[in-house]
Amino acid sequence: MLLLGVQLIFLPNISDKCGNFSNIQGCYDISGNIIYIAEDAAQDESVLYHELGHALFYGNAEARRLVSLSSTAQSSEEKIEEEVADSFAEFFTRPEELEKENPQLYEYFRDCVGVLNYFYENL
Repeated sequence: MLLLGVQLIFLPNISDKCGNFSNIQGCYDISGNIIYIAEDAAQDESVLYHELGHALFYGNAEARRLVSLSSTAQSSEEKIEEEVADSFAEFFTRPEELEKENPQLYEYFRDCVGVLNYFYENL
């Protein structure tokens, strides 16, 4: 299945694709532009939104800058990328909280999703 040009694959066991981390429910393979999600996590929409956040915003300077404004953002590159993905999932699952915590990031994601919606509505 393709979602915004990203291949989406559900598997019973994703450890061979995502590494042998405990409790991992999904991962994004940047080299293949593939999101892997464990079948037992398929009903948890936050997993998909988190991995989609990686796919859409990995290395995105503006998203990284806005996340770094948050008091919870970590300093390492990897931690900031995780914060971006977590925040993108929060935009869909708990939008009021994200808007309160980081209104600029909320508006940035809102605008990005709005552009995507406009594009797909006008194909």
